[in-house]
Amino acid sequence: MQRGSYDELQAGDPLWMETAHETWDRSTRSSLRSSWADLRAMVREHLYLAVLEAQRAGLHLTYILAAVLIVSVLVVTAWLALITGLVVWLTAHVSWPWILLLAAVANLLGAALVTWWAKRKLMHLPFSATLRQLAAGRCEIRTRPTDAQP
Repeated sequence: MQRGSYDELQAGDPLWMETAHETWDRSTRSSLRSSWADLRAMVREHLYLAVLEAQRAGLHLTYILAAVLIVSVLVVTAWLALITGLVVWLTAHVSWPWILLLAAVANLLGAALVTWWAKRKLMHLPFSATLRQLAAGRCEIRTRPTDAQP
């Protein structure tokens, strides 16, 4: 039996049309299944990243609160030393004020160092990796290794 052109075969052969329809259905279902699995994997990975970033943000919050507490104690100590030094200096003209002044300066330097450390911790914005990942997702489409063309 001699075969006709592609258009004649497509127009006149119901078996071809049924086979093409089944192939399209299988292909579409497979593609939808694959897309659904990819979407679930992407959502799972983004949620996992968000959880890790939330844990990291909580840890940094703890560090900053501890730094604020330490700075507060050091500033209060320095203030008390300055006031005590001023009183002692005004009443007795003894070298105690200089010792207390030195203690106050040391406390203030400690507070400055802790403040500097806390500011360095603030430079790492919470959820920065999540934001980078979401921004990257808008610019590029990643395929699974099995979909890659050789």
